[in-house]
Amino acid sequence: MSRDRDDTLRERLRSEYAPEPLSPARAAAFDRRLRERVERAGRRSAWRPAVPLILAASAAAVLLAVWLRPAPERAAEMAGAWELELLFASDVDPRADRAEANALPDDYRAIASLWLDE
Repeated sequence: MSRDRDDTLRERLRSEYAPEPLSPARAAAFDRRLRERVERAGRRSAWRPAVPLILAASAAAVLLAVWLRPAPERAAEMAGAWELELLFASDVDPRADRAEANALPDDYRAIASLWLDE
């Protein structure tokens, strides 16, 4: 009994929701649009497998560069005195700090003098 009702419901739904027949011109336009969409999807999907690979390779390169960079202690050993002076001029030359402090506006210089006890 249930099977007959299911079949009846299925047939009723099929008849009520059946699409209208397309005219030959609309059917040709539909086929053309469908073909274009399928071809576009085929061209676009060729790059999709490569994107995760490119992202993984670039992430690995960044991690490798960070991991292989020298530690600051080793950088000081590797660099000569003149290189350190160029890189860290304010650390090597105390006059550079004073020149930077004098370049600050008055409000900031007052705050710096409170913190630095000058």
